[in-house]
Amino acid sequence: MYDLFVVSRSNLFIVAVVLAFFAAGRDFPQESSQILDRPFPYDVFDRTEGPLPAISELLRSNGLSGGVVLTSDFCDTAPPVHWWAKQDSPFRQVLNDFQASNPDYHWELRGDVLNLVPATGVPPLLAAKVRDFDLHTTGQKLPYPPVRSLLDLPEIRKAATELHLKEGTYYGGPMAGWNGQKPPPKPIDVHIKNASLQDSLNAIAQAYGHTMWWYERRVCGGEETYTVSSQRD
Repeated sequence: MYDLFVVSRSNLFIVAVVLAFFAAGRDFPQESSQILDRPFPYDVFDRTEGPLPAISELLRSNGLSGGVVLTSDFCDTAPPVHWWAKQDSPFRQVLNDFQASNPDYHWELRGDVLNLVPATGVPPLLAAKVRDFDLHTTGQKLPYPPVRSLLDLPEIRKAATELHLKEGTYYGGPMAGWNGQKPPPKPIDVHIKNASLQDSLNAIAQAYGHTMWWYERRVCGGEETYTVSSQRD
């Protein structure tokens, strides 16, 4: 067990995330339970689309940050997903319906960050430990540079090498740009110690707010590649 701290000086808010029991279907802390009980704000009729636009809409609907793990054993992108939502349904129900309709995915709320990961488990690189990482920036900076810094840490590069992974090409995503005006320049401080890469990415997303990261794994021509990208709404 370890503690991972996210600090935002703008409101003197400190979140201590004790990562010992985060999984769908277990008892969540009260704040997480309230997130899952929020009513979905509108109807979404049967829709089939790429997983990133679908999941980014799920996050926006509830004002959450999140992370997504996409996998493909072919040279193409991850297949589309099918989902729907009824207005005023509890967010938990919308997520359960999404998972039932797309059984390759499993949702979990880790603190206040929603993750959708393969039902078979996350890729091993996301379990690699970040020994010590500090981020001091403001809310007007894009979240990708600190994500890039995480990937460039010696322990993460070593883990990728040992797993015979090659970093792929970043192609962009569904939440590019600022969606209008830049956010206010609130100070952001994140300290990560002995946390998995997955939880480190979650910590950055939570600190920025309205941010999604995604890990994409592809196997093409016998070579396994990965990319990690992020965008802020």
